Amino acid sequence: MDGLSYIVERNPEDVKHKSFYFGRVEILKRKGKEEKNTTIFKYNDKLVLIANFTGEPEGDRFSPEFQIYNELGQLVSIAVSGAYHGKYFNKKVKKVRIEIGLLFLTSRDYELH
Repeated sequence: MDGLSYIVERNPEDVKHKSFYFGRVEILKRKGKEEKNTTIFKYNDKLVLIANFTGEPEGDRFSPEFQIYNELGQLVSIAVSGAYHGKYFNKKVKKVRIEIGLLFLTSRDYELH
């Protein structure tokens, strides 16, 4: 992720399912109590995502999920708040904070989907 923006906004024209999706995501690194925007992480760093949603979920609540892929396109991690943590959000929620870590990934380029 070196050289990329730590704030990503999706173009609605690139979204297949436009009814409800991550519209904007901000990436931060957390070390102790300190947080800073970055796209470069080291082993044992904590990744924080501030995710903003666009659209409306189909039901009264939703469970955000995403995947992390390595530079070869291989799935290396998946996160789902409902199935894995029993955490669902009211459909009125438009912004969530997602904390991932400590990171145990090897040195590579990764993508969030």
